[in-house]
Amino acid sequence: MVNDMELQFGVHVFEHVDRQGRSIPVHYYLSPDFPAHCQASTPFPGSAPVTIPLENEPEIEVLLDRLCCGTAATSDVEKPAIVQSSSAHVTPSPGLAAAAAQTLAHELQEVQTDVSDVIFVMHGLQRDARSCCAVWSKIAREHRLLVVCPEFNAENFPDFEEYTLGGVEEGRECALWTFSVIEDIFDALLAGGLARTCYSLYGHSAGAQFAHRFALFMPPTARVVRIVAANAGWYTLPHRRPYPFRYPYSLRRAPHTSGRQIRHALQRHVGVLLGEEDLCDEQLRKTPGAMAQGPTRLARGQLFHAAAVQVARERGVTLGWRLQTVPGARHDHRDMARAAAAMLLDPTAFADSALQGGEVDE
Repeated sequence: MVNDMELQFGVHVFEHVDRQGRSIPVHYYLSPDFPAHCQASTPFPGSAPVTIPLENEPEIEVLLDRLCCGTAATSDVEKPAIVQSSSAHVTPSPGLAAAAAQTLAHELQEVQTDVSDVIFVMHGLQRDARSCCAVWSKIAREHRLLVVCPEFNAENFPDFEEYTLGGVEEGRECALWTFSVIEDIFDALLAGGLARTCYSLYGHSAGAQFAHRFALFMPPTARVVRIVAANAGWYTLPHRRPYPFRYPYSLRRAPHTSGRQIRHALQRHVGVLLGEEDLCDEQLRKTPGAMAQGPTRLARGQLFHAAAVQVARERGVTLGWRLQTVPGARHDHRDMARAAAAMLLDPTAFADSALQGGEVDE
């Protein structure tokens, strides 16, 4: 049955089955009536974010120095639980129901020449993938986008950290990570007739936790070209040593990380997008490892980017990340969507983000 939201926003859904047999509803917006005059480079009036000059933020530099010199109040005592491997049956490849595949293929064929970009939008704590898709529908119409919103529901993903930490753990191959579901869904879209070679990824709040760790852990073979993480509650800092808090608060003792992988992650186009008014501590994680990153989401996001700047300098690589704030924005994905779209679609968005360094090997 078509509900009011689908009638109003054109949000549809198909079922994807991952490599562990778990069903993932994939909500998407694909409009057959894109305005012919719209271009992917259309400006976003009134949404231009403001760059924070982190190199001139002494408080953040002092905090980083204090943490990385091992002088934090707490050290190695916190050992958060790591997601355990699922015992579910592993299928050879993911897929989607035949009827859904046929419908999706038909819709893709109808608008194929008009789709300019593919953006995966990752939901937050409420797992409201359909709502996220609806919020992005207007932007999709304006810029000829295919917006894809996977739903990692409580039924099939009861441990929420299987989502936010991406299913990364020692002994689990990359193909079985939750992160890799994005690559598999993209393959399903290609099989349905999508003629695109890459995609972008955006997440807000818990979705931003997914997004920034996707940037840190996914190998160079992932076909993602831009990643934006908005208002994450806490972060995995790109430090491995010295840092007093181990994974998942940093890459110290993190599985599947190497010097080569960290260098690649730092060179990706990653946007750290923060709401200027995201200062409320409601539902904010307050473990020692999280509180060491700052008292608010705004402060934690600033520290995360500052850590990337520091590690890139130490490793002598070119940093491809960018930090921006959205004036007046709170902890609401509706406040952040248009600014996120500007970062993902504007071809010049990362032009001034590079921090140059020499190439070094570990």
